Amino acid sequence: MREENNKQTILDEINGAIRWHLLNGAVDLELFDLLSSWTTAEEVAAVKHLDAAKAALFLDALTACGYVDKFAGRYINTLPAQQYLNSTSELYQGSVFRRMSALRLRGLDQLPELLRGGDVAALRLEAEAIWARASEHLIAFQKSIAAPLLARLDALGRMADVKRVLDLGCGPGHLGLSVKDVYPHVALTLLDLPAVMEKTRDYAAHHTADGTITFTAGNYNRDDLGGDYDLVIAARSLYYAEDLQRLMAKLFAAMRPGGVLLCVHEGLYNERTAPADVVISRIGVALRGSDVSLERGAQEQAMQRAGFRIDALHNDNSLGGNSDLVVGVRP
Repeated sequence: MREENNKQTILDEINGAIRWHLLNGAVDLELFDLLSSWTTAEEVAAVKHLDAAKAALFLDALTACGYVDKFAGRYINTLPAQQYLNSTSELYQGSVFRRMSALRLRGLDQLPELLRGGDVAALRLEAEAIWARASEHLIAFQKSIAAPLLARLDALGRMADVKRVLDLGCGPGHLGLSVKDVYPHVALTLLDLPAVMEKTRDYAAHHTADGTITFTAGNYNRDDLGGDYDLVIAARSLYYAEDLQRLMAKLFAAMRPGGVLLCVHEGLYNERTAPADVVISRIGVALRGSDVSLERGAQEQAMQRAGFRIDALHNDNSLGGNSDLVVGVRP
């Protein structure tokens, strides 16, 4: 049994809400763009037309949160803030965080009505229009996980023999395009819903990847996936499988012998009460009608039943949060 929470632990929950408002306000004001080098509160206030004394209080609070460092009256971004909260960074996530908060928090101010079954901001995450709107924001997220994903692929020691790759439920397609950047010999297929694929084509047109790229607009539950793949990447895209077992069998049939299926998804355990960060972050969308989280073991069990051999299985926090990485091989 876990230890009883003391009063301070409960009170700290209020601070969590305050921390988010501070971060959201700083992103809205683009303050992190001003803190790439040591800067005073007065300088920040002058650029952003703020009250200097209140700007100092605000920056002190951001320092307490760990987003900013302070020394001798000057402030500078911490490394995470510089990477993910400065809009000039290639890994900028500010717009992603704000979109995520809007999605996750909506309706939670009406919890009693939600719990009584009221139709409060009903949400169907499998809706095509949602992902078409989200595609642009997902570029930054996919950029942030591309390097660790490529490292996992390299560690497999199979990429020299890979000729055909499928990025299943690709969103903007940055992950698949990153694979092609590093392994230009591969023929890449990007597959997602039709409205999303329009955005994918636009993004790919400005990407550096050259060579064979196939854009497939369709629903992986019902439409043809193509075939003869040596590598299939399914990164946070299997939540919307109408029948996960049937989809795995479909993927098995679309792959060559020796082909690798790499899946990355959160996996709930302890009767769907853990990991805590995943359960808490998704309670809002779940109550609104989209309880899509997979249970730990669901990916590998469906893969094994379809005929895949499980070659690797571990928890990985470098791929966009608490995730289960499962690597299956078609014998």
